[in-house]
Amino acid sequence: MGIKMSTAFTNGEVRPISVQSTVVAGSYNIYAPQKDNRASISSVNINSTGAFAISLYRYTALTNKKVLLYTFSLSAGSVIDDSTAYHLIEGDFLTLVVLSGTVNYSIEGQEYQKNCINPPFGSGGTVNIVSPGGSSFEGLTNAELRAEPVPISGTVTVDTSLLATSEKQNEQTALITTLNSLIETNNYLIGLLAPLAGAMNSGNPALRTFPIASVSTAVTGTVTATVANATIATFGIPASVIGNNQVNLLPALSNINNMTA
Repeated sequence: MGIKMSTAFTNGEVRPISVQSTVVAGSYNIYAPQKDNRASISSVNINSTGAFAISLYRYTALTNKKVLLYTFSLSAGSVIDDSTAYHLIEGDFLTLVVLSGTVNYSIEGQEYQKNCINPPFGSGGTVNIVSPGGSSFEGLTNAELRAEPVPISGTVTVDTSLLATSEKQNEQTALITTLNSLIETNNYLIGLLAPLAGAMNSGNPALRTFPIASVSTAVTGTVTATVANATIATFGIPASVIGNNQVNLLPALSNINNMTA
């Protein structure tokens, strides 16, 4: 695939790359290293005596992807001078697609066997376009891409209503204090209600009313007096009053129990 060296490399061998060709509209794999080899492409030059349009792609075997490096449509006599360092391994290649016109291309660099002790690695470089009149359109270098920011002029208006003030800080402090007080009160009430909830949920709650089972012990004797309006001697309170209060106490306790349950 693509243009390769004609003979096999010896272990660690390094050879210069110098390839030139003229192609018409179509797709061409213009360089690919041999098996077990690497290549460092230092220069790709593309030109034509007539108007032309081209695209240059790089295929990477490890990712199985072809990436577009650039596309140009240029007038007659224009030159693409690409000094970008392209490092190719076995299976990688550069593809030149001629969209229109007839173009000349040349490739310079070095190819080396993978066991080379000091492999040639290039770095940096740019893609420059030279027009027929001699004008040069240079790509940005790495240093230029990391240049200092360009200062700009303008007016910045600050919304003072959004600025922090001591008054706003005091308001926030008061709100936080109130919130902390409410949390403490809530915790205090939870502490008071916890025992009550525990009492109501352990067995038969003390505040709930349950029917009493029949008394198993026989009661004997004769009632010899009417006690409806009798007076309990110890307290001097009519029995009817105590009875009525006991009758009213049961619904009251049930209501309290329902409210707290």
